[in-house]
Amino acid sequence: MSEESAKGYDRTINYYNIEAAETFSLYTSKPSPYSNKFPRCFPPESKVLDMGSGSGRDVLALLEQGYEAYGIDASKELVRLSQLSLKKHADRILEGSLPDNLPAEIQENDWNGILCSAVFQHISDNHLFDSIFTIHRLLKMGGTLLLTIPLVYPDIINIREAYGLMQDSHPMILIMPFPTACGEIMPYGISFRQTRK
Repeated sequence: MSEESAKGYDRTINYYNIEAAETFSLYTSKPSPYSNKFPRCFPPESKVLDMGSGSGRDVLALLEQGYEAYGIDASKELVRLSQLSLKKHADRILEGSLPDNLPAEIQENDWNGILCSAVFQHISDNHLFDSIFTIHRLLKMGGTLLLTIPLVYPDIINIREAYGLMQDSHPMILIMPFPTACGEIMPYGISFRQTRK
């Protein structure tokens, strides 16, 4: 990670650690906006990883729908609050982040689905491809990525505020099956090409 990328990453993590209680309260005060998409994206009772699980809200929604759900987040404080909140499922929330700071429990080719909601705006441009490739390695063949990215239409404006968050953004949702795909970041989104049989 470049020095500039590391500084931006550290600012973002510090922000979420400092604002963890407020962030946790905000996100847990509302139901998951994606819970109605889970059955369309992920096979019933399958193993799903929420990357950037934040408050743990979506992990809880997945568990309530019968999925074998786990979450990782880069913020120690959000992980701590999520573990306290999920009590008997506390061991399902771990500290980790894309592209290569994953806990040992997160194994390659082990996940039927990955939820990655509002995470990619925090990843520096030079780590986007590695992050997509990490997701590709974690998913089983035929697995699905449910990805939401704050965007400005028609393309990504790479203006980040002091904490590393993208500015002037609106949500976009992508649901991508990964039968044999490898990600390639393009100016207007993500394209995929086949790389293995």
